Amino acid sequence: ENFEAENFAAFAPGDWRARKTLTFPSGWRPILSAAENLEFGPSENAPHGGKTALRVTGRAERAELVRTFSCPAGEKVLAQVYARGRVSCGSISMLELEFFDAAGKTLSRTSDVLFVGETKNWRRLIALGEAPAGTRGVRVRLYVGLQAEGDETFFDDFSLTHF
Repeated sequence: ENFEAENFAAFAPGDWRARKTLTFPSGWRPILSAAENLEFGPSENAPHGGKTALRVTGRAERAELVRTFSCPAGEKVLAQVYARGRVSCGSISMLELEFFDAAGKTLSRTSDVLFVGETKNWRRLIALGEAPAGTRGVRVRLYVGLQAEGDETFFDDFSLTHF
């Protein structure tokens, strides 16, 4: 998934604290908390693949995209996304894979993070896991937490493989 601009949908009703029009890629569920001057949407600033990437900039306690897939117990799942940006100390930008049961309870999770500091070149984040007994599905998160003013994270070329 290349996060192309034509696949982004507007937030409804939007986050009034962001003071911007916020958009998110179709098929993903956005979650925002305590956002200020946040920009969340497509960017043409040096994407990894295609014409655009997802950009998250501005202050945010939590800004994430979540996508859920069915997954039987015993199946291995590999999630990958390319990321780059500026992450200050105390902030986090990551890819997370979370297996859950029929009640929605987390059974296990794995993640990979973008390094603190400035990552100018694209870095592949990888989360690999095996669904434990009782697994009903898997959630993938592109997560930015405690992002400070001046920080920004770009995500592009997401893929998910079951085997």
